[in-house]
Amino acid sequence: MTKLLLIYSIIVLLSETADRFTYHDDFGSTLNFKPKNNQYFLEDKLEFLDNPGEWFYDKKDKTLYVMTPDGGSPEGRDVKGKVTIITNKMA
Repeated sequence: MTKLLLIYSIIVLLSETADRFTYHDDFGSTLNFKPKNNQYFLEDKLEFLDNPGEWFYDKKDKTLYVMTPDGGSPEGRDVKGKVTIITNKMA
């Protein structure tokens, strides 16, 4: 059985001139987190849109930014998406 642990932390400092970011380690003392052995992703900022197939929706401006798989303009293409509603039931 494979175990998947999902954790998140809010970025407190993002350097635009260097490939690094800073966050508060609030994962708890029971988690042995080693950044070089783990994967992560950053989301919810236009600046993080950097790979084909990614997208960002600006809620304030109601604008969808898309990086197409082939790097071309999304103009004149059908852009499809879906909404997933995730809920947790606490017992």
